[in-house]
Amino acid sequence: MNKTHLKAGGALLLVMMFGQARATEAGHAPALQRMPDSYAQAAQLIDLGHGRHLNLRCSGSGIPTVLLESGAVTDSPAWFKVQPLLAAHVRVCAYDRAGFGFSSEGPLPRDLDADVSDLHALIQHAGLATPLVMVGHSLGSNIVRQYANRYPADVGAMVLLDPPAQDIGRFAPG
Repeated sequence: MNKTHLKAGGALLLVMMFGQARATEAGHAPALQRMPDSYAQAAQLIDLGHGRHLNLRCSGSGIPTVLLESGAVTDSPAWFKVQPLLAAHVRVCAYDRAGFGFSSEGPLPRDLDADVSDLHALIQHAGLATPLVMVGHSLGSNIVRQYANRYPADVGAMVLLDPPAQDIGRFAPG
């Protein structure tokens, strides 16, 4: 599958699946209402070296792999309704950023660069097949965007959900 095909087909597939997920949440289809017990424990702890690890939760199979990036103060369980819907069609992974869920703390300062570096290390150490379709929610949109800028060959497509305004300084008084 070439990158152009992945961008067009993968992004369209994700938009349709997220539409299905939204319909499920709205009550148009049966939905999981309770988080599965499996979220009460770590899934796969990926060793990043130096005594650090990030918790990675993957399901499904196929190409492309979809990586779910959570919002500001959430972790992989934030995707517990969406991940199974996507996993019916593709391999999908969500993870806990440093200091969240079952992941180790990361070195300070914890900023966008640190999150992008951790994400890159996670993808490499977990052996996730690239290019990925990256889905970012809220703050996760900034992480996904920065990751795509830094590692463009790793990203086949992006889906941004409720992204924060970019270049807010140009629009808001200082």
